[in-house]
Amino acid sequence: MADDPFLVINRRMLDDLLDGTPKRLRVQMRNLWIHLLLEAGFNGTDRGKLKTGRRELAGATGLSEKTIRTLLNHLKSGQQVASKGANKGQYLTIVNYDAWTLSSEKSGHQNGQQVASPCTKAIKHVKQEPKSMHVVEAVKRIAKHYRDRIAKKAKLTPGAAKKIKTRLGEFSEEELLAAIDRFVDKDPWWMANNGKRGMLWFFHSEDRIDQFLNLEQRAAADQAIDKCPHCSTAGFRSKTKSYPKGNPRVPPQYQGVPIHECGRCQYREKAGNERATPG
Repeated sequence: MADDPFLVINRRMLDDLLDGTPKRLRVQMRNLWIHLLLEAGFNGTDRGKLKTGRRELAGATGLSEKTIRTLLNHLKSGQQVASKGANKGQYLTIVNYDAWTLSSEKSGHQNGQQVASPCTKAIKHVKQEPKSMHVVEAVKRIAKHYRDRIAKKAKLTPGAAKKIKTRLGEFSEEELLAAIDRFVDKDPWWMANNGKRGMLWFFHSEDRIDQFLNLEQRAAADQAIDKCPHCSTAGFRSKTKSYPKGNPRVPPQYQGVPIHECGRCQYREKAGNERATPG
């Protein structure tokens, strides 16, 4: 196999893959997928397998590491690729590799007749795989985890389901579950201020999920300082507001100066931790 000068790639299967890829990523997916097929076809005895990493793939294709991660997650969720972690990088296995490619030996001519491609049955088999069912079940699992961790009564609206499906094209199911966990566990401010916004808000964009995946644990002292002294609501001192003088809603001592105000119990104090009594 290592002496084959070229591979023949099944165009129909490639078109199916690109049709299931977000439009903004189709060119990048074509570049990455052809690179993977070639690398997995010329690596000796392990046909259809290769060891690589995001940095290595980024250097070989000219794509960013973030784009590589998004495309690999899309391939994994669509069951085109299986992966296994390694010390440096990961082992990738292209599912149905023989259906995707032919070596030069098999793609030649025999007695003046072109050899029929053995991919026809494989194509039908791939198309019959319940990919849509797989995605639907993944959406249900993610929504259930959201209810279990963030809001028990949250609804999986059609808009929210669409957003989750889109994010599954950019992140793995495990990463979306981890984003939910980090949102809850790493910083109480997020739960206190955004826990009731619903699934549509949570899964709104790729950048938002990436932000949640990169949340860091806040120091206990910072968390304690940020709580409302009256009702312990998190995020009390993360925002300031100011009421104009003469506003009947607040006592005079809180008018015309920056203050912190609890959205739950209406406790107020002047910004700068100058404690005052509830107003």
